[in-house]
Amino acid sequence: MLSSKSKKSKDNKYILVGCIFILSVFTFVIFFLSNSYALNDFGTVTISCDKSKVIKNDIINCSITGNIIQASQISSLEMRVDISNNLEILSFSKDSSWEGDGEDGNIQLYTENNKEETFAIGMLQVKVKNNVYNEKEKIELKNVVFYQGTDNNYDGESIEGLSVEFDTPTITFNNINVKKEKNALYKIPISTTAYSILDNIDVEGNKILKNKKNQVLSENDLLKTGDTLTISVDNETIDYKVSILGDTTGDGVLLINDVGKVYQYLKGKIIMDDECILAGEVTKDGEIQINDVGKMYQFLKGKINSLD
Repeated sequence: MLSSKSKKSKDNKYILVGCIFILSVFTFVIFFLSNSYALNDFGTVTISCDKSKVIKNDIINCSITGNIIQASQISSLEMRVDISNNLEILSFSKDSSWEGDGEDGNIQLYTENNKEETFAIGMLQVKVKNNVYNEKEKIELKNVVFYQGTDNNYDGESIEGLSVEFDTPTITFNNINVKKEKNALYKIPISTTAYSILDNIDVEGNKILKNKKNQVLSENDLLKTGDTLTISVDNETIDYKVSILGDTTGDGVLLINDVGKVYQYLKGKIIMDDECILAGEVTKDGEIQINDVGKMYQFLKGKINSLD
């Protein structure tokens, strides 16, 4: 049987071992938490631009900034700037603390003094070439690599890239069929007024309808195949030809000469402008066939009430 003195000594020994174990585990946990991070947690890159909406000839100025986690350093970096087709890179001006350049959107920089925490990378200047409607312009930072610069360690860490988007002018056609590749408004019923078209177009600019003699149409004028819708945004214009269903001759109504014109086109005797071809596709199957001729003739004779 152990004496009380021996028992106390043994208990103290267990307590000491337990404390050492707990202290070791605690120290390991602190070390693990302070030194573990996912690859993209090594650092980040950000881009901030002075515009959110752009039109033709706008100049966009963007600052590019880097950030790395606490206690890390970098000595060099690289990244690729990709832009949408309607944008043009004018210049990249590196921050004065860097050497290297960003020629043609390939940014490759190095420094004699390692970077820590948040640091400036440079300024990117981009120009908008033309007006692009209802789309987004984009600048992307891709293939970003930060190279560590401590303890002779020059290995790279890949950083997740970033993109920024810019709104462009919008043209919204409500309940109007638009053939974008032909710049045409089509499948418009006979007896449609200029007002009913203009009232269903939302645009950040001017809109006007003119006839084939270049005369401005009043709101109550009936549209004819061959009329032109002109939309102007920032001194740039887009013309859309009007195509009235069944009106292949451009007089605003369907008569026997419209039927005859489509039949001759089908037989290869004549050619027609795009807006006239669209007007003759009354069966809406994408091309003029004999059934288009038949349907137009049935409408003319009152056998059917609509070409829709």
